[in-house]
Amino acid sequence: MITGIHHTGLIVNDLNKLLPFYCDVLGMEVAVDLGLQDGPEVSLVMGVPGSKIKIVMLQMAGQIFELIQLLNPAGKPMPDDAKFAQVGHSHVAFRVKDIDEVYASLKQKGVQFVCPPQVIPELKFFYLRDPEGNWIEMIQPLI
Repeated sequence: MITGIHHTGLIVNDLNKLLPFYCDVLGMEVAVDLGLQDGPEVSLVMGVPGSKIKIVMLQMAGQIFELIQLLNPAGKPMPDDAKFAQVGHSHVAFRVKDIDEVYASLKQKGVQFVCPPQVIPELKFFYLRDPEGNWIEMIQPLI
């Protein structure tokens, strides 16, 4: 029986580049640093013999966010012109209390935005990109 979602994961190119962003800019904390993983189970999951990865689990408000750096084979960066409207594109969404306050704070920190805050029935939201171009949504439910 499935009992819930354990974590969300993201494949990245450079943990050292992203950890300051997710921790210092967005306020997450390192829950577990699993370090280098290179056993046969990693090769099986990655589908490439000799695969090597580094894993860091971040946490915020009881939620776990996993960052996996591909060491072998090396990962391919997100294209600068990547559009949201393509099959397989993903993002993670963070719930916020005041969307305008969060937008202003992140703007002061030099974050790259996809759009300013938008309003649709029942919520306000905006998208930004992390230093590797991965999409992140900030969302404020209105009900």
